Amino acid sequence: MARKAIELEPFNFKGHWVLANATTQSGNLGRAAAVYDKAISLNSNSASVLADSIDPLVYSGNTPEAVERMKRAIRLNPHHQDWYFWNLGWAQYFAEDYDGAKATIEKMSKIPDGLKRTYAPVLLRNGFDNDAHSIMDEFLKSNPDFSIQEAKRAPFENSDYLSRWLDDLRTLGVPYT
Repeated sequence: MARKAIELEPFNFKGHWVLANATTQSGNLGRAAAVYDKAISLNSNSASVLADSIDPLVYSGNTPEAVERMKRAIRLNPHHQDWYFWNLGWAQYFAEDYDGAKATIEKMSKIPDGLKRTYAPVLLRNGFDNDAHSIMDEFLKSNPDFSIQEAKRAPFENSDYLSRWLDDLRTLGVPYT
């Protein structure tokens, strides 16, 4: 459907945005990044497109660009929703800016359950071991099926990022299966 929208209106950024999102979900990260870039070139002031575009960047290992895009999205939309902080904190963790990730995540009005998979490793990397274990224990109580095996399914092309995250999850007591 997104392809048809682009065919009908090739200069409408929204069709490219939808296609980029679907392409990210399919795991074709290089193509997704290129389609997001096209959407951004058509509307460089869309904070939402910038914010959405970081997933393929982080998964492929381009965290400097992901962090910069999130910061730009926040500047463009200073009254953004909390998920902008989620995205920025997630990118900062993989960029090894653990202090920045912690500060960003803690700006959220409430830390969503799904973000605790990242927040606990951020706390661990910042030396807050007890807090990190408590957060992960909370997450595992509400998500008892979460495991290292499930985490491995994340579409990382950067094996260092995936290894670091998995190591942190193991340290925090996430079961293998």
